[in-house]
Amino acid sequence: MTRSPDARVITVRGGFERSAKACGSLSPHGYYGIESKVVGAIASTAADRL
Repeated sequence: MTRSPDARVITVRGGFERSAKACGSLSPHGYYGIESKVVGAIASTAADRL
């Protein structure tokens, strides 16, 4: 990302832990429980660039 002319960071908080794997798909790290919030933030950022 260091060579990108317009890199952005999206920060989200929340989610639920349904797995013993801290980085699994059923954990906050996998955006479990906040999928729509994350997808909305990404879509909004993409739309801003069009």
